[in-house]
Amino acid sequence: MVVARFGMIQTTGPALAVAVLVTLLAGLTLTPSLLAIFGRRLFWPLHESTHTAADEDRGFWAGLSRRITGSPALVTVVVLAALLVPSLALPQVKENFDVLNELPAGAESRLGFETLSQHLAEGQLMPLTVLVKVPAANATALSSQQGLSGIGAFEKDLLAIPNVQTVRSEVDPTGEGNVSDLVRPSVQLAKMATAFGQPASTDLNAELGDASVAGVDTAAAYIGGLGTAFPKLSATNLAAADQDLATLSSGLKSARAEALVPNQLDGIATKLVAATATATAPGSGTASGPSADTAAQLTALKSYLAELGAALPDAAAQQSYRGAVSAVDSLLSGTDQAAGAQLIGSIRDLSAWFKARPTPFYFAPTAISPSDGLQATQVAMTAARARLPAEIATLASAFSATDLYATSDLRSSFVSADGTIARLYVTTSTNPYDQKSFDTVKDIRALVATDPGHLGAAQFYVGGASAEFADVQDTISSDFLRVALITILGILVVLILLLRALVAPIYLVLTVLLSYVTSLSLSTLILRYVFGQAGINYFIPLMVFVLLVALGSDYNIFLMSRVREESSTRDLRSGIRVASARTGTVITSAGLILAGTFGAMVSSPLQLLFQVGLMVGLGVLIDTFVVRSLLVPAITATIGERAWWPFHRRTS
Repeated sequence: MVVARFGMIQTTGPALAVAVLVTLLAGLTLTPSLLAIFGRRLFWPLHESTHTAADEDRGFWAGLSRRITGSPALVTVVVLAALLVPSLALPQVKENFDVLNELPAGAESRLGFETLSQHLAEGQLMPLTVLVKVPAANATALSSQQGLSGIGAFEKDLLAIPNVQTVRSEVDPTGEGNVSDLVRPSVQLAKMATAFGQPASTDLNAELGDASVAGVDTAAAYIGGLGTAFPKLSATNLAAADQDLATLSSGLKSARAEALVPNQLDGIATKLVAATATATAPGSGTASGPSADTAAQLTALKSYLAELGAALPDAAAQQSYRGAVSAVDSLLSGTDQAAGAQLIGSIRDLSAWFKARPTPFYFAPTAISPSDGLQATQVAMTAARARLPAEIATLASAFSATDLYATSDLRSSFVSADGTIARLYVTTSTNPYDQKSFDTVKDIRALVATDPGHLGAAQFYVGGASAEFADVQDTISSDFLRVALITILGILVVLILLLRALVAPIYLVLTVLLSYVTSLSLSTLILRYVFGQAGINYFIPLMVFVLLVALGSDYNIFLMSRVREESSTRDLRSGIRVASARTGTVITSAGLILAGTFGAMVSSPLQLLFQVGLMVGLGVLIDTFVVRSLLVPAITATIGERAWWPFHRRTS
């Protein structure tokens, strides 16, 4: 197995070989030593008996071998038929790559996948990724007009492959099956022109909100990018639109700063502190009340607080708000000349409360109005907004429907930072673990191997769960042939050297292969129709092959070496009877122990262990009770002395 390319097989083989070697060394050294030390006491309470020639014709195995050698040809035909019939189910053997189904039904990852599968197509959960790599010298090719057109053409080729449901790419990010309007400047600019042509919102929060500012900045970035991607665009039209968008952006940000309630409250607190420092703060009038100027300021502040509380009830419920209103009333009535400090503290606390949450924009209609500077800005913004629809529409008319452009945000989702790799997400209409999905992977690779030419000298790679398992499938298939050939040749050489013959080793190997095929076919039928499993784990055929072929060959060696030994002093059929009688119990016991050991794995909740236990256990039983006990003696008796060709058995 070390010659395999698949890592799990490549490392499992040597590990098992080391275990077998250690066992062999123990059998050749430790076991004889213990026998020599303890002697016949090891067999207490029964002691070994002395066999006589008469014992060779007694017992179950002796009787069975007499019947087999009495009609060997008939037994051979019947047993071969019994083993070949289940082998007809071999085409139904289906490898299962669904690792989630290998888990118990209650495993959280499996339940999560099944839950998502009820709402999304299975292919959407694990899409394929197709990578397109261009040379570093052509780093801008994937975002150029030609590159975007090439990606669009390549996407159409992918959509034509069977079982491909959707493809998402730089030119079709939503997977609609066509070049998206998102990459058509003519469409995007027309939408911008329409949007800027709408009347400004009367809702201050909507007009000054993050979405509004982001929309203006996005439009400015988009038009700025067009200027770089399309150098032939009219510089005049671009400059006019850029200037008006810059005016809108700066104006919105200035208005936001002045309309933020915390900013307004901080400004009020600053004025109150300055008034206190110059002895003109509220409360600095006569004992009967504040001065006329101070009274006017306090009245305006009271109106502002009243309108703010009416517009924002949550703020009016705050202790800091009530404290500010109370302080203003005290200062206006002249009843508390020390209320100025309370007013400043309350205003600051109220500002801090607003800053701790999403703060709305607000202008108190009667108390506080925009500054003169902001009023001039608003006039400029209104004029810019009025000009933009026509300016952007003029830009839109400069593009045709075939002109393509992807924004930096869009490119970052599908193109690497250095611009040399683009990716496309391919969703299949089939289960990602299904053979149909693997075939889709192979079809995609066949497509890119033909070099469609849409993207010049590009390299293509296909990744994703289905691609990984398609590679696993191909790798293990080739590994199976390689490992099987080496295993069979190795066993054949050992049998030839041991039996000093060519014919017997050949049919012995063939019987072992038949045992493997029968076990695989029967196990598949049992797993499918009794346990309802979709198929066998992809790792099992090769692993079970190595185990069953090696174990079956062991039992054949036990039997046929004894047949060779016993037939050296008697005729072949008598040698078969004696050898079967003397090895039957030993081989059967070994087979039962091994089958029971692997059979214990059937209790595992993991399908992999369950299937290995079932197949190896069943295969060992078939090899022990059918192949070794019936078929091999029958074939040897039927062939006769030709089994030892080209060498002859020794005779005493």
